[in-house]
Amino acid sequence: NFGTQIDDQDIPSFKIVNVDRYGNNLPINGITYKLVKVSYGFDWYYDNMWRYRKTRLSNTLVESGNITNKNFSLKTKAELDGDHYVINGAKIWTSYAQYADWIFVLVRTSNEGKKQEGITFILVDMKTPGIKINPIISIDNEHSLNEVEFSDVRVPVENVVGEVNKGWTVAKALLAHERTGIADVAQSKRNIRLIKEAAAAEINGGKRLMDDAGFQAKVADLEIELMALEFTELRTLAAMAAGGFPGPESSLLKIKGTELQQATQELRMETAAYYQGVLPNDMDPEVLGHSWTHEAFRNYMYGRAATIYGGSNEVQKNIIAKYVLGLE
Repeated sequence: NFGTQIDDQDIPSFKIVNVDRYGNNLPINGITYKLVKVSYGFDWYYDNMWRYRKTRLSNTLVESGNITNKNFSLKTKAELDGDHYVINGAKIWTSYAQYADWIFVLVRTSNEGKKQEGITFILVDMKTPGIKINPIISIDNEHSLNEVEFSDVRVPVENVVGEVNKGWTVAKALLAHERTGIADVAQSKRNIRLIKEAAAAEINGGKRLMDDAGFQAKVADLEIELMALEFTELRTLAAMAAGGFPGPESSLLKIKGTELQQATQELRMETAAYYQGVLPNDMDPEVLGHSWTHEAFRNYMYGRAATIYGGSNEVQKNIIAKYVLGLE
């Protein structure tokens, strides 16, 4: 999911880093590059992006506590006070806010016109007074999610990305790229490789699990679907490389990609059999059956959210119905 350093000939080289779900530094993905440079103009990019180099951004943007896809009921507000916006409200399900130096926020800056027209996209320094992070421990017993509270947080006007009151346009563009990345073909391919390795080492009745015809069929079904997804994703990436922009196909990729992620996680758990529910402890992992079951269990539990984050798969089906099938 994560790309490489952004390095252009005519602007200072910089790196925006992100973190994985265990706190390790990683370069941020190409979403930010597309966001600030391609979608919102070279002028903003040249004038502003150098200020955010060598920072960690929390890049989960559209959260259920902040805005909903259905009615744009945005709770977090920003009022203009001189050359600053004063932000009050909260943002929930924010990934890795505990590590972030900056955060993307959608704020309500106007109540006039359509609700989505009064939303502004702004970058906030996490060291700004008035920000409080409340950790959320997810079902896999990990801390990657947070609620972020804003109490009279003053943010310079120059931190606005794009136009004031046009932030939903920014967010939609970013979400299209995010959903393409959420398909995460590489992770599913890794899971299948791990499943094959574990099944080859699993002996029952003198035979390897990998030699079982029923198990082979399950793996083959996943590999066929994953290959189809991979080529679909490559077509989308090729179109983007030619100057295009991900459209409703990003919803297709998100749906199929997350369903395959969950399917591979489930098959890996099935491979662990009776040892799949082992929780972390001080015992030798091999005594508990397999050294990898804890990781498999943790990924399975966290993976239940894959069909929800980035816009639930039900919402993606509505997008496809409207923009691909022309249904209302």
